[in-house]
Amino acid sequence: MEQYIKVIILIAILLVLVLLYIIKNLRVKITSLEEILAEESKKRQLLDNLPFPIFFKNKDSKLSYKNKAFSIEFGINEKKAIEQLARYVQKPKEHVSFAYDNNIQKQTLVLQSGILDTNRETQGKVGAIFDVDSFKKDIDFLIECKKRYNFAVESCGYGMWDWDILNSTIYFSSKWKETMGYKNNEEINSLNSWLNLVDARDMARVNEALNRHLNGKSKVFVVEHRLKLSKNLKWINIRGHALFDHNNNAIRMTGLIIDITDKKEIESQLSKSQKLFATFMDNLPAIAFIKDEKHRYIYINNFYERFIGFKEWKDKTPEKIFDEATASNIMENDRRAFYEGVKQHEEVIPNAEGVPKHFEAYKFPIDNGNDEKLLCGFGIDVTKKKIYKEKVRLFAEIFNSTSEGILVTDATQKIIITNKAFEKYTGYSSYEAIGKHPSFLKSGEQDIRIYDQINKSLEQTGYFSGEIINVSKSGCLLPTLLSMNDIKNEQGEITNFFLIFQNIERNEK
Repeated sequence: MEQYIKVIILIAILLVLVLLYIIKNLRVKITSLEEILAEESKKRQLLDNLPFPIFFKNKDSKLSYKNKAFSIEFGINEKKAIEQLARYVQKPKEHVSFAYDNNIQKQTLVLQSGILDTNRETQGKVGAIFDVDSFKKDIDFLIECKKRYNFAVESCGYGMWDWDILNSTIYFSSKWKETMGYKNNEEINSLNSWLNLVDARDMARVNEALNRHLNGKSKVFVVEHRLKLSKNLKWINIRGHALFDHNNNAIRMTGLIIDITDKKEIESQLSKSQKLFATFMDNLPAIAFIKDEKHRYIYINNFYERFIGFKEWKDKTPEKIFDEATASNIMENDRRAFYEGVKQHEEVIPNAEGVPKHFEAYKFPIDNGNDEKLLCGFGIDVTKKKIYKEKVRLFAEIFNSTSEGILVTDATQKIIITNKAFEKYTGYSSYEAIGKHPSFLKSGEQDIRIYDQINKSLEQTGYFSGEIINVSKSGCLLPTLLSMNDIKNEQGEITNFFLIFQNIERNEK
């Protein structure tokens, strides 16, 4: 903005010099301003052809001449302008507001210079009036834009700097000073005001980035560093751009800084979280993976790598890693997860030794933010679980298909399960028997000491076998051969009792 003003003044001075040169040519053999005007009327035409107002003042500051441009510009307000010039405008250079034709108020620059005779005595003044209203408005607009820019930048937390490399001076905004720990009234204008605050751990990196940019090897200067004088750890992001002359020498550099301490703290926490998650995934006792839409593996965890024998897997599809049947099943489940939303799957995958293992797999698509979907998943080895389930199924089938009545109690001898033969033999449904003590079947038709014998035998041997008489739900007596065992856990503690009832009458028949 100051440069605009300088340019305007320079143009005005050049025009005045031209005007003075004309006047000098008019001063041949003359001693007064009146003689100039009388004898050199032809040369007035030159002044009348100038596109800006020209005027002469006599010793009494009254206008003795004005050119055509003067009358044209001021029009109906010409007399006011003459009076204003005569009374108030006396300095060699003044910014004056005039009412132009049609009462348009404009800002002007008035330049005046004394006219000397051959004895170097002042005969009057010559002056020129330049319309700088549009320039003034442009300057005001630029000033307002600068204020808005500064407000917007500093509202976002940025501080500005402007380095005049040729003159080795630098401007720092108030926000820059605040961010770097300076007081606003401190006078700082050298590059060292910044570099002296760079933490020693970051100095080499900062200097390298700065030199690369000043040597034209980078389009933008960007670097992050710590402040060594801050009480608490403080991180700064600084960026800038240099201007180069025709010889590619940097002559000026401007830029912004911002405090990124909070951002760095978030990044640090995120990095810790990512490392923690990676550690979790690599120690997860299950296979875990990420694939793209073309079934290519992007990530697998350590468990999966060990399971397949550390085969090459990166960017490979299941077809390149497993046999045809396994790959086909995996890829079909991938398709169903991607496009049908089916999340739970059963898959059989051979391990490094070729032994098939059963997995309960869970697969789900995610959006990676680049309009590309990825398939994430994990699988739990349920081979032992399936074998156990099969054994349980087999035992349940045997349990319910045997002809002898069977019941199982807990450690307190409360019934927890019965088989179908028991229900048929006693007439009591499983629902009716569960929760009761087996003694609810006592008929009362035998010596009560038999129950003491049962308890004593179980205590001593964990087993009892003998004849008892039970009663059915319908009241019928049931001569029974009872076989009873206790069941213990690994610590030798009784957890259950197993009872088998055989119908003696049926066996005798």
